[in-house]
Amino acid sequence: MDRQTSRAGVRVGRLRDTVRRHPCLADGLLAVVLAILTTPDVVRHGSESPLAIAFHLALWVPIAFRRRAPELVFGVSRPSRSCSGW
Repeated sequence: MDRQTSRAGVRVGRLRDTVRRHPCLADGLLAVVLAILTTPDVVRHGSESPLAIAFHLALWVPIAFRRRAPELVFGVSRPSRSCSGW
């Protein structure tokens, strides 16, 4: 195994350990990244109103709490995703 591969393996291992130690933080960061990556798509489709963008961002909030209250997150996110066309 070369050094480049072993360094990548060490980094992935550290990331995995961090996620295991701080699962809620990892979920929160995932929600933020997904919201940031998908907001331009909402704006591009003509939903530039502040209400539409706020609703779009609110769709990602349950991801941050999925490990603490999975049933509640499912109950909240399923109907809202149906309303948004997903």
